[in-house]
Amino acid sequence: MATRAVVYNAADGLNVRSTPNTNNPPVGRLQNGDVVQYYATTGNWAIFTYNGKPAYVSLSYLRGPSDGSGAVSGKVIVVDPGHGGRDPGAGAHGVREKDVVLNVGLKLKRKLEAAGATVVMTRSSDTFIELSQRVAIANNRNADAFVSIHGNSAGSSSASGTETYWHVNYSGAESKRLATAIQSEMIKTLNTRDRGVKEGNFQVIRNTKMPSVLVELGFLTNQAEAKRLATDAFQESAADAIYQGTVNFFK
Repeated sequence: MATRAVVYNAADGLNVRSTPNTNNPPVGRLQNGDVVQYYATTGNWAIFTYNGKPAYVSLSYLRGPSDGSGAVSGKVIVVDPGHGGRDPGAGAHGVREKDVVLNVGLKLKRKLEAAGATVVMTRSSDTFIELSQRVAIANNRNADAFVSIHGNSAGSSSASGTETYWHVNYSGAESKRLATAIQSEMIKTLNTRDRGVKEGNFQVIRNTKMPSVLVELGFLTNQAEAKRLATDAFQESAADAIYQGTVNFFK
């Protein structure tokens, strides 16, 4: 009987091997969020079928049911990459907020779907969506959670760190709990300055009728942080942290 697992924490991808060792060049590569159905193990290697042939991947980068990912199975989760289209959001040092958060949102979508969730994106491309429309998308789908993803800015170039907002309306206590779960994973995974969990009066979390949060990944006005935010490795890690925080919330 096959065991279902999800690739995680493999920022540069997970190499697929023809033998259970690293002696030979990889025959392929999987990405975070990819699902692996493996039928046996040998040592620290999972054996599965890849392009019609037996292949091996390291078990260290597979996450199975024991992580509680089944907690989001069947849940409807709205992922809201902020800004888009004619609204670039914050921008500094050649990095645009709308691009960073869209990449993180799409990566988060893959991870949640691999764990059995139904994911509704407020935008999946570089398009402008009104705030009221983002709220309507979530409310019309009777979503179980709403996660808005943003990049921060400040007048001071030294401002740095990650923070997560919630609002007292509707599912206030649950929104705060979701924000706390995500913020905890963000700080642990990204090793950024912990700016805390805060109540914020943002329309997308004020008017949505389910547990809702707005995540500020980091400051684009901080040169070092902007450079990091622009990397695929950071975006994968951020998506993984939001994913795990959401899983922890639903456990």
